[in-house]
Amino acid sequence: MRPHRVEESGEPRLRILAPTILPGTGDVDLGQFHSIALAVDDVIDADLLAVLRQVDPAFQAVTSPTNTCKVMRYAIRTGQQEWFAVDVLCPLRGQVRDNVTELRALRGGVQVVRHLDFLLYREVNAVVLHGLGIPLNVPSPECYAIHKLLVSELRIGTPQSQAKRIKDQAQADMLIRVLATDRLYELEEGWKEMRDRGPRWRLKADRAVASLPDDTRAVLQGMIGDTNRVAGTMTAHWREVKLPTCL
Repeated sequence: MRPHRVEESGEPRLRILAPTILPGTGDVDLGQFHSIALAVDDVIDADLLAVLRQVDPAFQAVTSPTNTCKVMRYAIRTGQQEWFAVDVLCPLRGQVRDNVTELRALRGGVQVVRHLDFLLYREVNAVVLHGLGIPLNVPSPECYAIHKLLVSELRIGTPQSQAKRIKDQAQADMLIRVLATDRLYELEEGWKEMRDRGPRWRLKADRAVASLPDDTRAVLQGMIGDTNRVAGTMTAHWREVKLPTCL
């Protein structure tokens, strides 16, 4: 099923209705560069769990299965049933050391995730439609779509992980279809930036692309080697105020 465009009397289109077959999400991911958090030297008043419990006292700290001294996420649970979760993530670069670390700025544990630096590389400003509006940064659509392809190849062979892989690829497919029509230049730019990061990045992306529908796969494969229409790699865009990115 293809994404449905919402036309509004010739006005600029603000939304795309995703197919209802795409599964929803039961969590919120917050992303932050560890190095920026250290450089800014800004710390929230209360620890993250205390902040979340101001919203819902049912929030619990969930420790890492490999190190029960470290918190890896925050969730609302009933027994083994998880109703909602907040994950705080930071990029993993270089060799794997531990999948959980501490982020002083948020006074809590964070998960380190491969390829997350690409997702946080160029955020865009957005607003949560609640009350007067809550400003935040979110990943650019092209980076989000490409990142979904990359992480789909990191999923392990368990049934739960494979279900997430299918969801990753379905979300990437939907976004790529829209971007190929409305924002092809940004999609090309992000695709080239990702492939310039090295052979391992290209290998994961090519494996993921092979699982996409034929027409979506053709869009991305047609960009390989086509450098005439791409104006070079993306450059980092630093803001005066660096907010954590909501994924």
